[in-house]
Amino acid sequence: MHDERPARIETPRLFLVVLLPQEIRALIDGDTERASQLAGVSFPVGWPEENEAREGLPWHLEQLEANGRHRAWRIRVVVERVTGTVVGSVNLKGPPDEEGDIEIGWGITQGWRR
Repeated sequence: MHDERPARIETPRLFLVVLLPQEIRALIDGDTERASQLAGVSFPVGWPEENEAREGLPWHLEQLEANGRHRAWRIRVVVERVTGTVVGSVNLKGPPDEEGDIEIGWGITQGWRR
């Protein structure tokens, strides 16, 4: 199915949720309320705060739209389990290469770092 979300990754305090293209589009448009409704999590207004992360959203969306195989290998938001609030993200730059390597970037919203 086109809108099927890959399984989330869970820890005792957090879970990671894959963002689907329509959720990324909402974030690009600055519509965190719509992105929250679609993803079933709570995006803080203005998320992502970091310019680099915000500027990377269109690139990730373009890659997802070009190749659906990238769905599990792009953006996963880090969500605090108790509140359902997005506190960061793990951004992969596509599926593993021939050697099984993958490039990973990540960030935690400043108020949640420690």
